Amino acid sequence: NMVHIIMTSPGERIMDNEFGVGVRRFLFEPLVPQIRENLRTRIYSQVKKYLPFVVLGDVSFDVSRHENLLGIGISYYMPNLGEYDTLMLDFANSN
Repeated sequence: NMVHIIMTSPGERIMDNEFGVGVRRFLFEPLVPQIRENLRTRIYSQVKKYLPFVVLGDVSFDVSRHENLLGIGISYYMPNLGEYDTLMLDFANSN
């Protein structure tokens, strides 16, 4: 479910125009601190709204490995299951 929230662009889901982070629109932006904070804020707000049973920990970004690759790490906890996990996503910026 979290991957769907990250990958879906706002307005893409029928009947819920606010659903989704829209990570694709950030791929062509310079990932300066302000842009990373906007993306982080969007992830937190979307998970809080659509996955209220998930407690987010850290959202981190890896842009150092390659200039055309964005890595996002999302650590989270599911209290009902008593489980911690980290989701790692890599997005290629191919022109």
